[in-house]
Amino acid sequence: MPDFDPSSSDYYERLGVPASASRRTIRKAYRDVAQKTHPDRNPDDPRAANRFRRIREAYEVLSDEEAKQAYDRQRTSYVRSTGLTAAPRLDAGCMAYAAWRVLVGIIAAAIFVAMEMAGLWELNDAESTTWVIVGAVVLASALALLAAHSLEDEASDYEVRFEVDDVTVYVEGHPWARVHWGDVHRLEADAERNTVELRVAPRAGEGIRPQKPVIQRVSRASGEVRIVIDLSDTDLPATAVHRFARTIDGVRTTMVASEATE
Repeated sequence: MPDFDPSSSDYYERLGVPASASRRTIRKAYRDVAQKTHPDRNPDDPRAANRFRRIREAYEVLSDEEAKQAYDRQRTSYVRSTGLTAAPRLDAGCMAYAAWRVLVGIIAAAIFVAMEMAGLWELNDAESTTWVIVGAVVLASALALLAAHSLEDEASDYEVRFEVDDVTVYVEGHPWARVHWGDVHRLEADAERNTVELRVAPRAGEGIRPQKPVIQRVSRASGEVRIVIDLSDTDLPATAVHRFARTIDGVRTTMVASEATE
C-alpha cells in the first residue's frame, strides 16, 4: 500500500489507501495519518495546517457512503474516458535532438576559414593543396566523432499516452514502444523523480529500447522487463499515472515513498 500523499488531488492517495479499501480501513488510515499531520504535532512546520486540512477533506468524503459513491463514479469515469497524455513542456527543436550535428557544421566552417586566413588555398603545388584538404576533412571528422560520442541524441518531439488498453510512447510522431496493460506485472511511480517504471512480461518488452529523455532505461531481470519512463520534462505527474493505473483491472501499483509536500 502506498504512503499517504496530502498533496495529491486524489482522496485515496491522500490517505494512502487503495480505491477498494473498506470503511474500516479508511477510518484506520485517517486516524494514523491525522496523528502524523496534525498541526499540534508539527508546530514548526508552516505547511502542517494545510496538509491536515486536505487529509480531513478526503476523509469527510470517503467516510460518507453516498458521497464516496458519487466521488468514485466521477473519478473513474473521467480518468478512464480521457486517459492521460504526457508531452514536453517546451519544443526544444532540432538543437536538442541533434546538437552534435550542428557542432559538426561549426567545426568544419571554422577549419576552412582558418585555412583561408593562412593562405593554404593559394598553394601552387596541387598535391600539397590536396593533402591540406584531406587533412582538414579528417580533422573535422575526428572532432565530429568526439562530439557525437560526448553528446547523446535526445528526442525533442515525443508523447506518452496512458490509455485504457495500453501505454504507447511516440517519438517524432511514430510509435516507439507500446505495452498492453495485460502484460504489465506492476507499475511503480516515483513522485519525487516523476518517473514511472513498468514491469512487463519478457515477450512484451522485446524490441523496446531506451530513447532519452523519455525512456530512460530498459533492463531485463528476474523474468521480467523493466521500462523506466521519465515524465520530469512534462506536466504530467507520476501520481496521476499511478491513480490511473489503479483503475485498470489486474495491474498492481506501487508509489515510492517520498516526503509529502503541498
